[in-house]
Amino acid sequence: MELPKHLDLLLLLTCGGGCHLDGTMLSGVVLMNELVKDSQILTRFNPPLQLKEHKTYEMALVNLETYYSIPNIHAGNNSFRYSPDDGANWFPIALSTGSYGINNISEEIQRQMQINKHKAKIILDANRATLRATLTLAIHYQVDFNVDNSLSTVLGFECQVYTYQIATNGYAEGEHIVNIISIDILVDCDIIHGSYVNGTQQSTIYSFFPGVDPGEKIIQTPKNLVYLPVTLKTISRMQTNLTDQDGRPIDIRGEHLTIRFHLREV
Repeated sequence: MELPKHLDLLLLLTCGGGCHLDGTMLSGVVLMNELVKDSQILTRFNPPLQLKEHKTYEMALVNLETYYSIPNIHAGNNSFRYSPDDGANWFPIALSTGSYGINNISEEIQRQMQINKHKAKIILDANRATLRATLTLAIHYQVDFNVDNSLSTVLGFECQVYTYQIATNGYAEGEHIVNIISIDILVDCDIIHGSYVNGTQQSTIYSFFPGVDPGEKIIQTPKNLVYLPVTLKTISRMQTNLTDQDGRPIDIRGEHLTIRFHLREV
């Protein structure tokens, strides 16, 4: 499809929530958004968008909406063990993959300890002034973070055993700031260029830090749009990916994802 003399289009990408294929009409063009993998959308244009050879085009991200469902606890950082009798017996704790705040982690620990008849003997909390996690132990109780896939990497404790005697009256504060939310989200689109991440040219059209707690809605609407050059003159497909700062695909765990792009003639 040949575009009008002065191009000014909003492209809507939406997928997720159990949907694997979604169609949108745009000035006679059908956009089929296919969820290739979680947070990877392949958009097919039927018919293809035909840009003018002698013109220059650019695109910016206008809006992104989803829910913060990105797991910060997974099989690689979900475990510790505790002893109720000065180290004579040990009980493992393992959290399921999910998006946790400190309170959520504490509640799940308490739930598992209640199963072992050890209610409220280990209390996990947060010192919001120091941004560190706190641990309160009942007498005779110990917590061992020196295990495989230790939760200590999230909570900021050392990989060691914490005892009532080592702590001050059973109270200990993590040696490091908690690492609950440590992810930058990059939106990559394969029809643009001119973006650099850590000195390397990439197809990143937008990046942000999700300034909300796990479970809350992410709404990104940039005040100042950053337009990047479009590399193609015929657009039959476009792939959009969400990655973290290390280039790894982000798992949004099936949540609905909506992205709007503005494509215009320069």
